[in-house]
Amino acid sequence: MNKIVESLLRDFREEHGIVSSIPDETAFEHFSANLTIGVLANGVLNTDLCVVGGDAQPGIDALGVIINGSFVRDPDEIETYIEMNGYLDVDFVFVQAKTSASFDVSSLGDLGDTVERLFETGPTKVDNAKVHQFCALKDAIFSKSRTFKRRNPAVHLYYVTSGNAPQGDVHFSNKEALIVKRLTKHGTLSSAHITLIGANQIQKRSLQISNSLSREILFPKRVTMPDVPGVTQAFLGVLPVSEFLKLIQGEAETLLTSIFYDNVRDWEGLNSVNAGMQKTLLDEQSRSRFSLMNNGVTVIARKLQPTGDKIVLEDYQFVNGCQTSNVIWACRENLAQGDISVPIKIVATEDESVIRDIIRATNSQTEIKPAQLLAITDFQKQLELYFRAQGENSLYYERRSRQYVNQRVEPKRLVTPIGLVKLFSSMFLEEPHKTARDFGSVLRKVGGDIFGSEHRPDPYFFCAVVYFWIETFLKRFDPALRVARYQILLAARLLLEDAPPPAMNTRKIEQYTSKMLLKFSDADTAEASLKPAFELVAKLMVGKSRDLPRTSSFTQSLKDAVAELKLDSTPKTKAKTKTKTKTKAPGQQITLIS
Repeated sequence: MNKIVESLLRDFREEHGIVSSIPDETAFEHFSANLTIGVLANGVLNTDLCVVGGDAQPGIDALGVIINGSFVRDPDEIETYIEMNGYLDVDFVFVQAKTSASFDVSSLGDLGDTVERLFETGPTKVDNAKVHQFCALKDAIFSKSRTFKRRNPAVHLYYVTSGNAPQGDVHFSNKEALIVKRLTKHGTLSSAHITLIGANQIQKRSLQISNSLSREILFPKRVTMPDVPGVTQAFLGVLPVSEFLKLIQGEAETLLTSIFYDNVRDWEGLNSVNAGMQKTLLDEQSRSRFSLMNNGVTVIARKLQPTGDKIVLEDYQFVNGCQTSNVIWACRENLAQGDISVPIKIVATEDESVIRDIIRATNSQTEIKPAQLLAITDFQKQLELYFRAQGENSLYYERRSRQYVNQRVEPKRLVTPIGLVKLFSSMFLEEPHKTARDFGSVLRKVGGDIFGSEHRPDPYFFCAVVYFWIETFLKRFDPALRVARYQILLAARLLLEDAPPPAMNTRKIEQYTSKMLLKFSDADTAEASLKPAFELVAKLMVGKSRDLPRTSSFTQSLKDAVAELKLDSTPKTKAKTKTKTKTKAPGQQITLIS
């Protein structure tokens, strides 16, 4: 293996907790998945979720699905993105990874053949569980084809080795063209992309993942804005559309959706305003006036490096202009001419209060829904600090996309705002069935029943810890229970608590969660604490449809079953003895080592 690749693989092992007993061939599959699926997902990836494993899959070592820029593994997550965004942009990804120092045409052919089979006829009995799960997710996505508003799903094939990628080899070119033709012949897939990744590309992609997002643009038509407290520097001007596209384009000709994370208003589709913007861009006579007719884009960067007419932006986010960016992206193939410029404001600051004020001000023209304020409320910052205070081996609240990308944090320890909304609503609002269906009603509670400004952070951390252990033990108990994982979360709370939870804005909720948190301080106590919840949910699901946990009736049957269990376990006579309950002392750390 190439010495540089060997070194990068060793670093990857350490960062992702891949133990030395796992052979290099398997570790390289995880490494390759991170360099391909992880890059497309614009964030930190738990490669355990996409590496196929075993030798039963000819040509495929890892696979994954990216929806609206995020890695997705469960069909019930599809509705979440439809509720949040109103559309689905889907990318199917397949990876073949070999530690050998050469590329083989027949291996590329095996990859293409297997991918074609999965789309044409589906999985077979010899395919393992990961492939069957992928195909179930694929079928669920195509059942929502009405939400393919911008394009049909695309497919990406990656062939990774530690050697040098062939350049200008006619055999590979012919094979690639044949695979693309076969995959796109029915029109079901909008496009097919094949990428050969060798040692040089591995090195570049590793740097891309480990470093913060960075782009260099040519920005000659700019003026420097006056000094502002909390702002390092700021520029205002118009940017040629070719340079603007550099800021929003990600891997394999995909839109870099992670840059809109702090933008409180997501893409709203081709409504009347966006349709009018598109019409202007596609009209040769009016497109030159685009910069006069558009309100412009606001970008916040952690660091700016201007050199002459060029500027390097590091760790940047679009806080206004999501609609403009999406329309330009949709029209990009028709914007080759140099007569289009985009009004843009670029601000360098690390002051959170300045960032919040800019976001609020630049999005004040129309109504902002509470769910769109996830990234900018003070409570989110409090949660982030609270999670960090729990110790190195605890969990991390990823308030901003790619926040921990270069801090050697295991992906399974990251908790996202949307993920925490699902956990809290399942455990404390007792609505686990709504995480898959009617998630919109859950989002409408953000800012009130969820993420209330006066809420204590303790219950949010507690439900995240319990869910961490549920994910850890799912394989051991029963992988089929994954469809009911949020029901298990609720069951765990109901079975462990002595009384219903107090109000979320009182000190009593701290005592309530501290007492139960001790039952999840290590793997052994966590497994023992969760076992009754797993067993109860499994019993309720015997012989039932996999869709049952997504219904309110199942949630009610679960609550009734817990109440009955507690009633049966209540002793007839109770001795009056004083007991001292041990609770989590202030500052006591909970270490999560699975």
